[in-house]
Amino acid sequence: MVSRLFMIAVAAVVLSPGAAVALPLEDARHLAGRVAFGLDPAIRAPLMAGDRVKAVDALFATVRTAPVTSLPEWTTGSRDPGYVNTGRLNVDERKAFDDRVRIRREELRAWWMKEMLDTPSPFTERMVLFWHGHFTSSLDPVNHPDLLLQQNLLLRRHAFGDFRQMVREITRDPAMIRYLDLQQNRKGAPNENYARELFELFTLGEGHYSEADIREAARALTGLTVDPTTRVAGFDARRFDDGEKTIFGKTAKFGIDELIDHTLAQPRAAVFVVEKLWREFVSDRPDPAVVARLSERFRADWNLAGLVRGLLTTDAFWASANRAVLVKSPVDVLVGTARLTGAAVQPDQLWRQSARLGLDLFNPPNVKGWPGGAAWINADTILRRRQMAQALARNAAEAPEPWNVPGGPTALLLAAPPQTTPPETAPLRRRLEVLVGDPAYQLK
Repeated sequence: MVSRLFMIAVAAVVLSPGAAVALPLEDARHLAGRVAFGLDPAIRAPLMAGDRVKAVDALFATVRTAPVTSLPEWTTGSRDPGYVNTGRLNVDERKAFDDRVRIRREELRAWWMKEMLDTPSPFTERMVLFWHGHFTSSLDPVNHPDLLLQQNLLLRRHAFGDFRQMVREITRDPAMIRYLDLQQNRKGAPNENYARELFELFTLGEGHYSEADIREAARALTGLTVDPTTRVAGFDARRFDDGEKTIFGKTAKFGIDELIDHTLAQPRAAVFVVEKLWREFVSDRPDPAVVARLSERFRADWNLAGLVRGLLTTDAFWASANRAVLVKSPVDVLVGTARLTGAAVQPDQLWRQSARLGLDLFNPPNVKGWPGGAAWINADTILRRRQMAQALARNAAEAPEPWNVPGGPTALLLAAPPQTTPPETAPLRRRLEVLVGDPAYQLK
């Protein structure tokens, strides 16, 4: 134990020269493993330049609201006429249009994977991926790559912003309108799909609303449209039900924003969001007392940056009992391994591998998103996860400098002791291959 503590102290001094208080290597790895894709060289030094609070501050200093990767060429200019004229296309024209859409779907996934690989802010991408699984839309039913891209840009603009505003904008998002049939929701013929998910998946959680609340909320959400040519969401007052509705015991002429404000005014709303973020970044078992404290602050302004910062600076986040207790997602494994090892990889290959492991970017399995946690691993995927990570390790950059820390690659890669420790005399790539193939590498 003494030697281990000594190594941690030495690592702090070596990697953060001149810092008055340096973050231990194992703390930096824990933080980066939870909210980034691992302690890769691009983010290591800033995270280790101070204490835990300063490390969190360093992460927030990297936050972006726009991607660094150029958008696909087809996202600019006039829209593909096939979307407007689909019903009038002949067989050959329809096949050509379907091929264009298929290629764009693939390019869209590759675009996001490249952003995750290249971004100076993996923290941002982890949050955007979290919100993509929360406010879910999917390519399969929507089949409009341009609309899914616009939704992705919306989520990254608000990933650390005002949750209330994010809910308002996602309700009017063209991809969401199509995905949950809001364009079919009109006066006299309400469609309840979005109202149900607004309560169950986005703001309150199952069991905190009634069927009557859903029916009335659907009426408040009538009138939304999407122009097929411009791809812009609109509002048709003729389709809006302007009558009184009774929702959560209050009767009023609710419209969209009034419904959202009234929903977020329910005591459960802030708790629901805090608990979901807790399960994403801390553990499977939220602490009721800490959740209550964070929820009270969050409810005051709905500021997500403040909430996430508060969560990451709790004792619970840093507790030893909450380390190596979460399972990495396929993106954590693949992007994390690529960034940590410097392996050359093609983004289109990486998203296909992620899809084979169960996380198909822009294409969650259903409105609940990906189940996550232990569900990522089964008899089939555990072998594939190991094989894919090891293939990346075999192509790792050969420069040894990033691994020259006390504990070496083991200390940087694993959140728990390995079953097998490779000999230090083995070639670097072989050592990395053994470590990323270890069961401990599946945990964060």
